[in-house]
Amino acid sequence: MAAKAKKPNKISKKELEVLTALQQEVNNVLGKIGNAEIVKSQLISKHAEIQKRWNENAAALEEIYGKVNVDLVSGEIKEIQQEES
Repeated sequence: MAAKAKKPNKISKKELEVLTALQQEVNNVLGKIGNAEIVKSQLISKHAEIQKRWNENAAALEEIYGKVNVDLVSGEIKEIQQEES
């Protein structure tokens, strides 16, 4: 009967270096994803804040000028044409 070859109880130094490097890459990517999610959340909050200010400003201008379109380049005011039904 042939003797079984003894299996090593450790991986090689090179194999360990590869695994360690890959794990570090995974950790780096996960960290970047986390940072991106934080930035995304901040940008969504900032967008909501800007949209609120836009709506407040639009309401104030509507009180002065009525329902109009404003050309954002020239500031020209144009009446909104109401479609007849």
